[in-house]
Amino acid sequence: MTTGPEQQVRLTVEFPDAEAFLNDYRENIQRGRTFVTSRREWTVGCKLRLTLTFPGLRAPVQLPGVVTWVKVGKEPGIGVDLLLDDPPETREKLTRLVERIERSDRDVVARMVRVLIAEDNTLIFEQIQGGLNRLAHRRTPLAALFACRQAIDGAAALEVIQNVPIDMMIVDVNLPVLDGDTLIRSCRELIGPTFPIIAISGGGEDAARRAEKAGADIFLYKPLRLVQVYGAVAQLLGLNDEPPLRAPG
Repeated sequence: MTTGPEQQVRLTVEFPDAEAFLNDYRENIQRGRTFVTSRREWTVGCKLRLTLTFPGLRAPVQLPGVVTWVKVGKEPGIGVDLLLDDPPETREKLTRLVERIERSDRDVVARMVRVLIAEDNTLIFEQIQGGLNRLAHRRTPLAALFACRQAIDGAAALEVIQNVPIDMMIVDVNLPVLDGDTLIRSCRELIGPTFPIIAISGGGEDAARRAEKAGADIFLYKPLRLVQVYGAVAQLLGLNDEPPLRAPG
């Protein structure tokens, strides 16, 4: 349906992360303009109520705007002039909010935790990844979100640890190429004793002893219960002062 100048359309823009939002703010939004990808039909002069958000932002940013140009073709979208002085306090509120996002104010944006999951079974990786964020969203207020990365063997995990910032690791003791207990010992040598490491395995007491000897903080038996995984993560990251989990639904 074509929109006209007399209508005010609500349009949500979800950025992949806080940095993408901040980049657009610095380059465009603070100057009172932005470009939004959209395949619907638009009319120049159409009034908008833009909702800007990203994972972890506790309350979305609401900004008024107006469509000033329309792009068609392979990458259609609209140029939007943002009405940052209507009402007059809009610009000041936005500036204060961005400053709080830049300093990772936990009242404004949830903590983002980078988790390396060294697990050769992709299904188990996906279960852990989805479970952590699903259980995190059952807490009010949201304290943390989890950006998970998979390494399918111990050597690949060690390479990630050496080259990519990671906040914690979940490692299967029985990994191919480089086993999990060797990986754990290497991480302790590279990063130190305070780096949070959870070991997992279906190998029973022998695997548990190997993980503990190597320096894992917590060992969990397979098959995993996601509530236990989240609880172990929360314990190591100091999230246990959060409100209790809400029942789903």
